[in-house]
Amino acid sequence: MKAGRLNNRLTLLRPVAVTNDYGEQKTTYEAAGYCDAERANMAGNRSEEVEEHFPDYRANWVTSIAVTVAENWRLQDTETGYLYTVTNVVLNRRRGMKTLICTRVNE
Repeated sequence: MKAGRLNNRLTLLRPVAVTNDYGEQKTTYEAAGYCDAERANMAGNRSEEVEEHFPDYRANWVTSIAVTVAENWRLQDTETGYLYTVTNVVLNRRRGMKTLICTRVNE
Protein backbone atom coordinates (compact mmCIF):
# COMPACT_ATOMS: atom_id res chain seq x y z
CA MET A 1 0.00 0.00 0.00
CA LYS A 2 1.31 3.43 -0.90
CA ALA A 3 0.62 6.08 1.70
CA GLY A 4 0.43 8.84 -0.92
CA ARG A 5 -2.84 7.46 -2.28
CA LEU A 6 -4.73 7.93 0.99
CA ASN A 7 -6.05 11.31 -0.17
CA ASN A 8 -9.54 11.30 1.39
CA ARG A 9 -10.27 12.08 5.03
CA LEU A 10 -13.09 10.14 6.69
CA THR A 11 -14.84 10.72 9.99
CA LEU A 12 -15.54 7.42 11.77
CA LEU A 13 -18.80 7.12 13.72
CA ARG A 14 -19.28 4.31 16.26
CA PRO A 15 -22.82 3.02 17.05
CA VAL A 16 -24.01 3.53 20.60
CA ALA A 17 -27.22 2.03 22.04
CA VAL A 18 -29.16 4.58 24.08
CA THR A 19 -32.13 3.68 26.29
CA ASN A 20 -34.83 6.28 26.94
CA ASP A 21 -37.06 6.64 30.02
CA TYR A 22 -39.52 4.05 28.66
CA GLY A 23 -36.88 1.35 28.13
CA GLU A 24 -36.78 1.70 24.35
CA GLN A 25 -33.38 1.35 22.71
CA LYS A 26 -32.23 3.60 19.92
CA THR A 27 -28.94 3.56 18.05
CA THR A 28 -27.04 6.82 17.86
CA TYR A 29 -23.57 7.44 16.50
CA GLU A 30 -20.65 9.13 18.22
CA ALA A 31 -17.43 10.35 16.61
CA ALA A 32 -14.61 7.80 16.93
CA GLY A 33 -11.89 9.73 15.14
CA TYR A 34 -10.59 10.33 11.64
CA CYS A 35 -8.73 8.22 9.13
CA ASP A 36 -7.14 8.72 5.74
CA ALA A 37 -8.43 6.49 2.96
CA GLU A 38 -8.57 5.99 -0.78
CA ARG A 39 -11.90 5.54 -2.54
CA ALA A 40 -11.22 2.42 -4.60
CA ASN A 41 -14.60 2.05 -6.25
CA MET A 42 -17.98 3.77 -6.40
CA ALA A 43 -21.17 2.60 -8.06
CA GLY A 44 -24.66 3.99 -8.10
CA ASN A 45 -28.14 3.17 -9.25
CA ARG A 46 -31.71 4.06 -8.41
CA SER A 47 -33.93 2.03 -6.13
CA GLU A 48 -37.66 2.22 -5.63
CA GLU A 49 -39.15 1.93 -2.16
CA VAL A 50 -42.85 2.49 -1.45
CA GLU A 51 -43.27 3.97 -4.92
CA GLU A 52 -40.54 6.59 -4.29
CA HIS A 53 -37.23 6.81 -6.12
CA PHE A 54 -34.04 6.88 -4.06
CA PRO A 55 -30.40 7.12 -5.14
CA ASP A 56 -28.49 4.00 -4.11
CA TYR A 57 -24.70 4.38 -3.89
CA ARG A 58 -22.01 1.89 -2.92
CA ALA A 59 -18.40 2.80 -2.22
CA ASN A 60 -15.28 0.84 -1.32
CA TRP A 61 -12.67 2.62 0.77
CA VAL A 62 -9.13 1.32 1.31
CA THR A 63 -7.37 2.33 4.52
CA SER A 64 -4.59 1.19 6.83
CA ILE A 65 -5.05 -2.03 8.78
CA ALA A 66 -4.35 -0.06 11.98
CA VAL A 67 -7.64 1.87 11.69
CA THR A 68 -10.22 0.65 14.22
CA VAL A 69 -13.55 0.18 12.45
CA ALA A 70 -16.17 -2.60 12.35
CA GLU A 71 -19.35 -3.57 10.55
CA ASN A 72 -22.40 -1.36 11.20
CA TRP A 73 -20.23 1.67 11.92
CA ARG A 74 -20.75 4.76 9.83
CA LEU A 75 -18.28 7.00 8.10
CA GLN A 76 -18.57 10.44 6.59
CA ASP A 77 -16.52 11.72 3.70
CA THR A 78 -15.32 15.13 4.89
CA GLU A 79 -14.98 16.40 1.31
CA THR A 80 -18.51 15.64 0.07
CA GLY A 81 -20.32 15.26 3.41
CA TYR A 82 -21.89 11.96 2.31
CA LEU A 83 -22.67 9.49 5.06
CA TYR A 84 -22.06 5.75 4.56
CA THR A 85 -22.78 2.60 6.56
CA VAL A 86 -19.94 0.07 6.71
CA THR A 87 -21.43 -3.27 5.69
CA ASN A 88 -18.22 -5.33 5.45
CA VAL A 89 -14.57 -5.01 6.49
CA VAL A 90 -12.15 -7.06 4.38
CA LEU A 91 -8.64 -7.49 5.82
CA ASN A 92 -5.54 -7.86 3.68
CA ARG A 93 -2.76 -8.51 6.20
CA ARG A 94 -0.12 -9.13 3.55
CA ARG A 95 -0.51 -5.60 2.20
CA GLY A 96 -1.30 -4.02 5.58
CA MET A 97 -4.66 -2.60 4.54
CA LYS A 98 -8.36 -3.15 4.92
CA THR A 99 -11.21 -2.48 2.51
CA LEU A 100 -14.42 -0.94 3.87
CA ILE A 101 -17.43 -1.90 1.76
CA CYS A 102 -20.11 0.74 2.34
CA THR A 103 -23.59 1.81 1.28
CA ARG A 104 -24.75 5.40 1.38
CA VAL A 105 -27.26 6.32 4.08
CA ASN A 106 -30.64 7.65 2.90
CA GLU A 107 -32.12 9.51 5.85
